[in-house]
Amino acid sequence: MHAPSTLFGHLVALMHATTDAVIAVSAEGTARVCPRSEVGAAEREAYSRDLLLAEGVVPTPAALQGVMARIAAELRGEGWDLVA
Repeated sequence: MHAPSTLFGHLVALMHATTDAVIAVSAEGTARVCPRSEVGAAEREAYSRDLLLAEGVVPTPAALQGVMARIAAELRGEGWDLVA
């Protein structure tokens, strides 16, 4: 797995996306930001804009690094792997 920092751009995009946006991770390890309704059968919702707002994540590098590390650890624990 590559460093959790590969999620940084996705988190920034999520902050500016529509309210139903999520980060979807594919079985191949790629990630994308899309509406929740567009998450495919071979994908998993890794994080949502709703959760980002509910957790009150402050858009600082340190806070985003913490979220990225948590997402990556959760994915690893479930057998999913991210690629750059």
